[in-house]
Amino acid sequence: MKEKLIKLSKSFKNFIFKYNDLIEKEINIVSNKLEIDLDTLKLDSIHHKIEEMEKAGKLLQIGIVGGVKAGKSSILNALIFDGKSILPKAATPMTASLTTLSYGEELEVNIEYFTKEDLLNIKNKADIYKLEFKNRTEKLYDRMVNDSPSVSEEDFEKIKNKAKSQVKQEMKNDEYFQYLKIAYDHYYMEDSNQEVDVSMLPKKISNLEFTSLSDQLKDFVGVKGKYTKQVKAVNIKIPVDIMRNLIIVDSPGINDPVESREKRTMELIKECDVIFLISRASQFLPKSDVELLERIQKIEGINEIYLIASQSDLALIGSIKEENDGNPFKAIGGIKEILEESIIKNNIQIGNKEIIVSSGGCYSLASKIEQQDFLDSNEETIKKNLLSEYSDYFSEQSLALVERLKDISNISEILDLLEMVRNKKDIILYERLNEFIVAKINLINKYVEELKNIINIGIEEIESNDLYSLKLKNKELKKSIESKKENIKSNYNDFMSLIARDIQEEVDGNRNNYKSNIDNLVKNYIKNIEEKITPSDWYDIKGHISFYLEKTRPVLHANTVLMNSNLITSRRLTQNYRNFIRKIYEKDRDKLLNSLSNSISSLIKDFETDEKYIIKNKLDAIYKNELENKIEITVKTPENKYNGNLKGCYAKKYEEYVDEYIKSFEFSINENLKNFDQQKIELIFSKIDLIEEILSNITENYRLLEIEILNKENSLIQKRTIKESLEKI
Repeated sequence: MKEKLIKLSKSFKNFIFKYNDLIEKEINIVSNKLEIDLDTLKLDSIHHKIEEMEKAGKLLQIGIVGGVKAGKSSILNALIFDGKSILPKAATPMTASLTTLSYGEELEVNIEYFTKEDLLNIKNKADIYKLEFKNRTEKLYDRMVNDSPSVSEEDFEKIKNKAKSQVKQEMKNDEYFQYLKIAYDHYYMEDSNQEVDVSMLPKKISNLEFTSLSDQLKDFVGVKGKYTKQVKAVNIKIPVDIMRNLIIVDSPGINDPVESREKRTMELIKECDVIFLISRASQFLPKSDVELLERIQKIEGINEIYLIASQSDLALIGSIKEENDGNPFKAIGGIKEILEESIIKNNIQIGNKEIIVSSGGCYSLASKIEQQDFLDSNEETIKKNLLSEYSDYFSEQSLALVERLKDISNISEILDLLEMVRNKKDIILYERLNEFIVAKINLINKYVEELKNIINIGIEEIESNDLYSLKLKNKELKKSIESKKENIKSNYNDFMSLIARDIQEEVDGNRNNYKSNIDNLVKNYIKNIEEKITPSDWYDIKGHISFYLEKTRPVLHANTVLMNSNLITSRRLTQNYRNFIRKIYEKDRDKLLNSLSNSISSLIKDFETDEKYIIKNKLDAIYKNELENKIEITVKTPENKYNGNLKGCYAKKYEEYVDEYIKSFEFSINENLKNFDQQKIELIFSKIDLIEEILSNITENYRLLEIEILNKENSLIQKRTIKESLEKI
């Protein structure tokens, strides 16, 4: 079989070398479809891999994979360090560095750091998330403010926080943005130095003790470590017998936004002979874990995959207790049965469907039962739950408490599994080599078949298109295109005139409404009060009662007239104008798109699904950048110089002051909206050449096909030669 693979790989290599330039596009299509790096199918790569697998004394490599907070560190601490918290626990995907564990005569840590290029890559992804979050929040905030008729300054802050919370949840449900969020959390993580010269950081830490290892590592892989942001991978050499002849790869996750670490992780996983997939018992094999399992199984030759349901202590709480008569050991069996049935029910493809239900936390608690002051929060919770829910089996006074905690942890089963695969090492490595060879043979054959199919399709396309009929078709098409050009031009000219007129009319109408509203608002506060001059008993020089006339004079009541006029704020004016202009734009835009659909859908079949939305997005971009974003209305806040009842010259001055304010308000509106005249709006939308946008792709595609058929004979000879060469592989 090995000779067959070498021969096949050599033939495949020669073919790629000879025709790579001619069928580069087809090769890329097949590589992407099969998710294969072409280099892994080449002779040198396969030779090297086989030599590595046949090397005497090869260590058995075990991959530990699963989600963050799945309990991987707790299980590894239980297996290697008898439950002591030596390996740090990751709180987020980006604080989970790639860790390899191997045997060493002395305890030693080797650290690999991210390069500047790696960190720049992380920052770019983080900034995409940051910008999208900002844009979505601002858009939602504006909508919320607009939907609220009266908003105070305190309300603005509450609405902003509500918008942030809602957008955060929306993006959390989006797989792509969750991927970017990992990079964001990493690059902008708290308590991590933004600028660090990694050349000054240690690459090796030695002279360690087990008891101090966790403290020594916390600055490099801890949740709030000083240098966590800079660490890509950690290798720990451990002088513990269980690690002899083994390498354990503790993966941070395979969907890693850091390409260099993702690549390193995949390289190490590909080298693994055995995989332990650890998934929480309370949420066993979620979508992310199933995708991880499927991706691992695509890696050729890895069939030794074992499932471990971790944190079983959390799954013991609830109905499972009653269903198993309050017996925790019976409940563990019930959990195992339920999970194994779910694998079959959900058609999860895996050779070994038996599950080990385990709790590294229970084992860790057992190891600290005499040192309860050192329990962490997780161990305290486990203790509290078991003592309250299963008091008949777990009691602090029970001499059997330690043994029962260890029994329910099922760490012994994982140790037995570890010993079993260690004893099967030679068989596993032999089968792994054979499966690798078979997988590579099948993969090369599949690759060749996919290439053949694409080449055949290319031949059929050329043979099925006659040059004369294509030219005739193109002639008819050009005639049709010319007529459609007129339709498109007419529709778009109508749109530009319509939207320019509608916007200008609406702007003018709203401007007058605002002037009238503020005028009325001011005048409502100006009250003419007739002050009567009442008579009194007064006498003239001669002592007679004097005759008098009853008189009145106007009084103005100012109070806080102009302060109340400030209800019309710059922010609200700007938002209102943006909203009503957007409604006009969207109505006229949709009318244009519907007109275009009716006139050219017969010519462009995918207009409704593709072209229509491209045009919509271009129009939206022009509208937002050239119109909406330039609406920024600033109304100067008037000073309230007058209060109370004003008479005589003061009343007159106040009236003049109010008139001046109204004129100033009107000037501010006019100044801010001076760009919204019909001619300027038409000029803005004329920047799009709609005919070119709609028709360029279809004419270009036909032109290229015509050129290809003009070279029909040469193309056919070339493709048939390639096909014959493929059949000889």
